[in-house]
Amino acid sequence: MIDPDEDTPPRLDPSADDIPGPPPGEAAEPPGDGLQRRVAVLIMVVTLVGAVFAFLQTTASNRTAAATRRADAAAVEAMARVATAGGHISSEDRLWALAYENAVIGFSLVAAGDEDAAAAYFAARDALLGYSDLAAYQIPGGVDRARFVEEALAPSYRAAEYQKAYAAERDGWGSKGGAFVALVTVLAVALFLLGLSRTSVAAASGTLLAGAGAALAAVALIWGLVVVARPVPAPSPEAIEAFVEGRVAINSMSWEVDPERLREGFTAAEAAFGRAIEARGGYFDAYLSRGAARFRLDLLDPAGPDGSEGARDDFARAVALNPLDAVAWGDLGAARFWLGDLDGAGDATARALELDPDDLVFNLNEGLFLTMQGDTAAFAVQWDRIVGLAAGDDLPAWLRTYTFTNFAVVLSQAGGRFPDQAAALDSLREQLVRLDHQIGVGKRFYDTVTPPAVTVSVAPPSFTLSEAGTRLVAKFAVTGAAEGQSWLWRTYRGGLEDPILSAEPQPWAFGVPDEPELTITLDLPGGFAAGVTVRVEVFFEGNLLQAGEFTP
Repeated sequence: MIDPDEDTPPRLDPSADDIPGPPPGEAAEPPGDGLQRRVAVLIMVVTLVGAVFAFLQTTASNRTAAATRRADAAAVEAMARVATAGGHISSEDRLWALAYENAVIGFSLVAAGDEDAAAAYFAARDALLGYSDLAAYQIPGGVDRARFVEEALAPSYRAAEYQKAYAAERDGWGSKGGAFVALVTVLAVALFLLGLSRTSVAAASGTLLAGAGAALAAVALIWGLVVVARPVPAPSPEAIEAFVEGRVAINSMSWEVDPERLREGFTAAEAAFGRAIEARGGYFDAYLSRGAARFRLDLLDPAGPDGSEGARDDFARAVALNPLDAVAWGDLGAARFWLGDLDGAGDATARALELDPDDLVFNLNEGLFLTMQGDTAAFAVQWDRIVGLAAGDDLPAWLRTYTFTNFAVVLSQAGGRFPDQAAALDSLREQLVRLDHQIGVGKRFYDTVTPPAVTVSVAPPSFTLSEAGTRLVAKFAVTGAAEGQSWLWRTYRGGLEDPILSAEPQPWAFGVPDEPELTITLDLPGGFAAGVTVRVEVFFEGNLLQAGEFTP
């Protein structure tokens, strides 16, 4: 029995009132309440940021659609402008043909002595030309038709540039819109993690989930700021006008042969493209075109080409802007070549061939570099590649000859730039000329570019020009020819084929034992012009066996 007067021992179940509480005036905070408040605030911030990015995504989509509409409209305008220009050019050509090609009528009247009728004819012609726009393009010796054509096409060039600019703007806003969609998705994941961290299910790992959500939100915010700051360039009218001016200037030189006019034209083009670049720093086509103008100006240097650092730098900038453009890489290789950087030229050309392996010019350049490096094994492989491309049915004859003729000029200039390689370059030039001519003869007369091999051999010719300069005799010694074999000769003057002084396939009239001296007589009533090289080639069964050149 317990005496109530005795001291009461401590109780084993004290009440809550006996537990020490917080100091007076302070409320108790349940464990984890601070983290929950911070997560709640973060959820609100992330939700707000997500709403902003969603709004920006909608804006980007709207701008993408608007730029798409403008690009489509510009494309339609470009096609319409081309059609309009084509009709204008055709009408002018018909007008000038009527005025000049039929002028024989007027001169016939003069010759007949009917002065009144002749005067009336020429007066009518002059009145007709008063309606001609081409009359404003008079230059010494005729009219600058190339300039007229290019200026007629200029509105279509302008519309095409606007189409490309609007398309670039569309792609830029489309890229932004896609990025904003991704950002909203990342923020949604962050919100999920933050919300999950507040549940009782994730009580044990709430801090980890909240940290992961916060980290994702921070990454999204930084990424979003970068996307927002990334500019989308709008079309620059100043840049487009300058570019079109440069394009008209450079294209007007397509058929020009006078060196002084060529230099003036390419200088004007270089300046115009420079203004386009000043107005729009990342103008890929302007860099590529200015590099081309500078490249051509170097080739036109009266002292011979020595390479253009400006052209090289422009092509390098173009490559940086569009690393997948084969033309830019090929042009960079050519610019490095003339500066004597053969390794750099080879690297750039190899990249161009990776992007466009069937380009004939790139393959010719590769053959040139291998020739100068003396790599005969690699050149043999490359030569087979060149032959296959040149003989292909997809390559028109005129384009093959045009490409080979221009490349022959390049090889001649390269011989002056690199005199130690002149002999090898001249040999390559002759090899290319023969290939072009053999393919042409094979397709035209034998319906094949791979003629059967023959055992005939033809010695280099001797030439004799008559005192009057109107008859040129070429003598070739022929051995191993069988009677009845098909043979022919073709004549070229100044690099152009002269069908009048050429012969089509005919049977060989000599027997096997004979070793005749083949005599080819070329008569030209007007005389063979001094300084114009005459080239005579002999073919057997489509094989070009010998060629000789004579310059009066």
